Amino acid sequence: MVRLPTVQLVGAQTAGTSAIADWLSEEGGFFRPKVFDGEPWYYSKEVHFFDLRERFDKGIEFYAHRFSRDMLQTMDATPDSLAFADRVHSSYKSAGADQLAAVKIIVVLREPVSRELSLYNHLTFDC
Repeated sequence: MVRLPTVQLVGAQTAGTSAIADWLSEEGGFFRPKVFDGEPWYYSKEVHFFDLRERFDKGIEFYAHRFSRDMLQTMDATPDSLAFADRVHSSYKSAGADQLAAVKIIVVLREPVSRELSLYNHLTFDC
């Protein structure tokens, strides 16, 4: 059996997933994923396992390795996972120990026009 995150935080870009992930990590005691050598810093929040085929094809052991067994409450906050519900479902089902029934999925949405304006500002001024 492999142990997958106890929380999946998903949603739209610039909808507040980073702020919620920070709050859950700092105040809620949720552990973020481990980042391995050569990986970008943002993998400490967003593993991008379900949404990137080359990572998904490495299997759930590759994913689970980021969440050690001694971490009780773990979280992956990859917003793009929302579009890959079938991959999330099949991974948790195959992980065993009734993890599919136990995982908590938090979906963060935002009014579309404000979200697009925020994304535009982010891409224009933060680059």
